[in-house]
Amino acid sequence: MCLREFCGKQTSSDAVQKTRTKIGLGVTLSLECGDVWIYNRSNVPIFVDSPTLSERWDRVCKVMPGYCLKAFETHSRAQWLAEKQMEQTHLGPIDRFSMKISFAKGWGNMYRRQDIMCCPCWLEVHFSHLR
Repeated sequence: MCLREFCGKQTSSDAVQKTRTKIGLGVTLSLECGDVWIYNRSNVPIFVDSPTLSERWDRVCKVMPGYCLKAFETHSRAQWLAEKQMEQTHLGPIDRFSMKISFAKGWGNMYRRQDIMCCPCWLEVHFSHLR
């Protein structure tokens, strides 16, 4: 399903309408003192993965509706993690200046879905100002 389908007012697809209902007001990202906070304004939990959330690369944090999370720490911490992880190999490209967000469905070692691309509604946010 394309993001454009969620934005169009004339879309009548049941799947799109169901997803819009779940997303509700979505999320708000806030930059405060170099850190990025995410506030869950949707009607369902969101799942967030960011290189600075944990030193373990398989961690996905669940954020319930109405709650917030410091999702991405300052540039210096991100840079430190990037240098630390250079020796390790990962499957696929990893952008250390981005985070992934999924609505309603989690992914990773603790979930049936092993990859965010298996989730029905997700997005990736890139922080170009931190590069």
